Amino acid sequence: MVPPTNSSPAAPTERRTRAIIRVAEAATQYQQPVRSKSKLLTLARTFAFFVLALAQRSDANTPGDMVRLAKLAIKSSKTCIEAEQFELALLLLQKAADYNGAMQKLPEGLPEEELQECKRLEAEYLMLRMVLSWKEDRLDVTDHMYSKVEKLEHKMGIPLMEAFADTLFEIGKTLAARNDFSLATKWLDRAYDTINSPGLDQLSREAVELRMAISQALVHAHLNAGTDHSFQKAENLVAYMESEIGDKLAVLLLRLELLLKSPAEVFDSPGFAAVLRRLIRNTDISETTFKIILHHVRILDSKSPTLACEILDYFFGTRVLPSHRKEWIDKVVVFRTQMATSRRDTAESIQSLAMILDAIEENVAASIHNDALNEPAKKLFAINELDWFCKNAYNIGLENTSSWHPRYLVRLFRCCLAIIAEYPKDIGAQASGDLALRGMFCNFMAAAAFVCLARSEDNVEVQLQSYLNMRKHVKDFDAGYEDCLSRLDGAARDDIHTKLSTLLVFDFEVLYSTLRIIVNQIWALELFDHAKTAKYMRCLVQATLSGPPETSLNVMEEICSAVKQEADAQATFPPLELEWLITTAFNHGIDLYCNDESELSKNWIAHAFTLAHYHQDGGDLEALLQERYTKLKEFNYLVNTSTDDLEDWLKGQSLETAGWSKDDGSGEAIGHEK
Repeated sequence: MVPPTNSSPAAPTERRTRAIIRVAEAATQYQQPVRSKSKLLTLARTFAFFVLALAQRSDANTPGDMVRLAKLAIKSSKTCIEAEQFELALLLLQKAADYNGAMQKLPEGLPEEELQECKRLEAEYLMLRMVLSWKEDRLDVTDHMYSKVEKLEHKMGIPLMEAFADTLFEIGKTLAARNDFSLATKWLDRAYDTINSPGLDQLSREAVELRMAISQALVHAHLNAGTDHSFQKAENLVAYMESEIGDKLAVLLLRLELLLKSPAEVFDSPGFAAVLRRLIRNTDISETTFKIILHHVRILDSKSPTLACEILDYFFGTRVLPSHRKEWIDKVVVFRTQMATSRRDTAESIQSLAMILDAIEENVAASIHNDALNEPAKKLFAINELDWFCKNAYNIGLENTSSWHPRYLVRLFRCCLAIIAEYPKDIGAQASGDLALRGMFCNFMAAAAFVCLARSEDNVEVQLQSYLNMRKHVKDFDAGYEDCLSRLDGAARDDIHTKLSTLLVFDFEVLYSTLRIIVNQIWALELFDHAKTAKYMRCLVQATLSGPPETSLNVMEEICSAVKQEADAQATFPPLELEWLITTAFNHGIDLYCNDESELSKNWIAHAFTLAHYHQDGGDLEALLQERYTKLKEFNYLVNTSTDDLEDWLKGQSLETAGWSKDDGSGEAIGHEK
């Protein structure tokens, strides 16, 4: 094209330059929003630069022109590196190097300000060469370029220094992601040194955050390196961070990670718990930090359940409950209950859980109860969920019958009964029958557990309450007995019969226990006829002889105590009743001996001797018992005697041969053959 005669030779070049600059600016403007055309825009920017470089290719270029072209080359190369156009990026960087070299070779030299700008451009060029070689996975070249950039650090300026540290950080992170922790620590150390070169007060806000990120990444890399030396360096770095910024979330999390990866043979549970306590105390609780704390409490729970319970209780009391965040409260209570019920916890842990529940009741129970009044809130579980809870409650109770305290079994079977009551009424005949049968089994097990509690209780009021609860479950079992029996046959029917028989025995035990208490209270009354009370005692003995051995033995112990009290008070126990009690005790001991129950036999015979000692007959009956018992012990040596002869001999030794007869069960005075 021939320029018009009225225009200067520089006019077309200036217009072309402005047009090319507009192309480059347009490419820069639309590169971010239009990601799908990023390659086209990168090529457009590169093309614009080279056209501009050709248009201004002249020895008349001023230092300012070359600085502008060098900056544009560097900016365009960054775009090419981000778009992974490495060949174009290398060409652009070479052009930037050429411009920078040409400026430094000017014969008249450069002013100090422009010379410093050249050094900064050179540093930025070398830094991009370092990034490019890293992207191309040529770490030897990357390391060489770093050594060159390092020499120019003092001339970079703060913004470029921050960018350099960010670049080193990205290289270190990439190497750590490849699990090459030895190289990762090398590059992250360089990033750490670079970001700390200027004073902390000179860094921008973003650079301060970058410094923290580099420190965290460096600690993680040292820990994952797995050597004692690297662990010590990580510990020193965390200690320095703690001294510098205190109990910040990031620092405390690093301290927790240090404790988890400590090479020590024994995990430092108290130290871990102490850091967790600092974390709870000094951190603002958000959804993220809430999850972080629960995660680390779970870790501590796997190491030391007792300390984990203490920390979770502290977290709940100081931060969760005051927040009134229902979803947080629910999660902590569920987790705490799981800790207390499924692991090797102490009684203190259970008590502290009870305190948590009490605190919830005092603080948030009103709102929970209001929610429960809403009709949708009543439908909490589907039938399959009720099935799961019901079956598990029942099966867990059965599995632990022999190992758990009866109090816990009662609670579990009562929970099962409460779940059964929540089933809808229209679940079908088969399902309803199965639930009724399971309910009867739960009532049976609960009744048996209450009997165990009553037998082991010394407090009379508590014992009677246990018997009363047992009676309720027996009554519920009996209420469903007939309906259940009509649907069963064979072994299942026999099993229900057996269970009912057992419960009837429990019922009798309640009656006996109540009668025993009445008799003891009557005996304590001074104005009551002791002759009648003695007859009641005889009836009580005869009623309990066919029951559990410990029951009748307890009655006999109480009678011995009463007889002794009468003797100490210089009163006389009715002699006829006392003779019957002595005779019955001794004969029952002989019967037990014949059944190979030697321990029980000794107890009964000993009670017979005790009562005989207080019988006012001049010691005749006591001497007779001693004679019979001596012969019984001598007979133990007759090991070759046949079974039939042994039984005949024992029958001959009973007191009936001496003229004593057993009670006919009428409760009247006993006949005494003269």
